[in-house]
Amino acid sequence: MKPSLPGSYFDDIYRRDPDPWRFASSAYEAAKYEDTLKALGDARYDSAFEIGCSIGVLTRQLAARCASLLSVDISPLALAQAVERNADLPHVRFAHMEFPSEAPEGSFDLILMSEVGYYLSMPDLDRAAQRCRDLLRAGGELLLVHYIRETDYPLTGDEVHERLLANPGFQAVTDRSTGDYRLTLLRKAG
Repeated sequence: MKPSLPGSYFDDIYRRDPDPWRFASSAYEAAKYEDTLKALGDARYDSAFEIGCSIGVLTRQLAARCASLLSVDISPLALAQAVERNADLPHVRFAHMEFPSEAPEGSFDLILMSEVGYYLSMPDLDRAAQRCRDLLRAGGELLLVHYIRETDYPLTGDEVHERLLANPGFQAVTDRSTGDYRLTLLRKAG
């Protein structure tokens, strides 16, 4: 079993290229972000938590749906870009955090885990699922979006989604695949 990828892995990537996955310029990423927000319908959220905000491109779009948004990343290099990109949004806060070993205080109506879960080992993914359940308010939503083609990450995108779909702490609202990525919206059970 592969261990979770450390923060240094991401720092090395961002040192070589400030936008290594072309979040700010890729038509694929723009379409995926649109699909991600569309999965939420017309919902607005009092408090949201974005795990792995990277350079803050999706953060900016998600912020329009939230009264308060906490966005975190494991890489301080990526986080610095996210802070700069969203500096004019006072309701968005940022923190350097290694989720799930670290987690924020408070509770949330929405948690977004986009392109993050497959960087974790299975035990850390299980820990992340429990943390998300603990952080969600009653009826709160967890939105997962992951690339599902072949990678060399500890987990596949499909493994992440299947594991959380099987978690009795969540009920599936939406689960669909585009062939490139999978999008699953879960609601806190109970």
